[in-house]
Parts: sequence; structure tokens; C-alpha cells
Amino acid sequence: MILMRARGKGLLAVALAAILILLVASSSHGRSLADRRCADDFCILNKVEESSSDLPVKTKSPLGAMIRSGLVPGWGQLYNEQYLKSGLVFLLEGLLIGGAVVEHRRSEDDRREWKDPTKSDQEREAAWSRYSRRIDKRNTYLWYLAGVKFLSIVDAYVDAHLYRFDEGPFALGLETWQEERWEVGLVVRCDF
Repeated sequence: MILMRARGKGLLAVALAAILILLVASSSHGRSLADRRCADDFCILNKVEESSSDLPVKTKSPLGAMIRSGLVPGWGQLYNEQYLKSGLVFLLEGLLIGGAVVEHRRSEDDRREWKDPTKSDQEREAAWSRYSRRIDKRNTYLWYLAGVKFLSIVDAYVDAHLYRFDEGPFALGLETWQEERWEVGLVVRCDF
């Protein structure tokens, strides 16, 4: 049982690491640099700054992105138009919340069984052991949730600051494209 428990935490840590890598890698999610330009009718809805080339550049509020991400899982990423990240954050936070709720409910059942005076000492001891394990699992889910929530908020803040960063004279980002097969690459652009 202890081996399975350690294996489960290891798998969860690997899954979290993989999702974080996907979050970082999905920052451009396949849009070309030309597709990221702001359409004039859409910019009316957002804060607009004038760039050196006199084209309107849409910006995002970092504080607004942080608040959104803190309130609803993935909302800050959705606000920053990071749709893949938004879905991943929503899914991951939902799974962690669901896991914590399930373990809490199961621990309450075990606690009631442990307090039941009609049960034998051996049954009560087994119930206490299950109760302790479930509380530990619930707390582990909640710690992972706190970490994912923190990273989600920071990610939304940073993405809002870097929103449309690649539309200036210098751009750096990840791009995906399909020629013969799907490829991912680092793109560096410098306008002279």
C-alpha cells in the first residue's frame, strides 16, 4: 500500500510537470505573427496604445488577468487569449479540487466508522488508518492545487504584460506549423 501511495504521488508530480511544460510551450499556440495583429474594430473594446509605427496595439491589464485567474480556473489565460493554457488550467484545477472533495468525503465516512462504538477494536483501528491516509491524500491534493493556482495567477500576470510583445521591432516565441508534418520551433524576428 505504501508503494502504491508513493507511486501515485510520483505520477501526479510527473503529470503536473508535463502540464506545466505544455503551459509554457503553448504560449503562441500556432498563431502566426501576422495573425496576432489587432483588428481596428476589435481594439475599441480594449485599451489601445499607439506604437512607434502608429498602428493600434491592444494591451491587457495584468491586474485584471491575475484577478480573473484567481477567481475562476483558466479565466486569466482565456482573457490573455491563451486558449490551450486556459483549458489545461481549468482541467488540472478541476481534477485537483475533485480529488480533494472525494478524499474528504471518504475520510468522513471512515471517521464515522472509527467513532462507531458497535465496531470491534480491530475494525476501528483499520478505519482510523484509512481515515489518516485519506486526510493525507486530501491535503496533498490541496497543496498541489495551491501550487497550480499560484502558477496560474503568475502565468496570467506575465502573459498580460507580454501580450502582443512580438509585434514590436523584436519578437521571440514558439511557433507551430505544418508542412509535411507538425513541427515546433523557436522563432526570432528582428525588424530593421
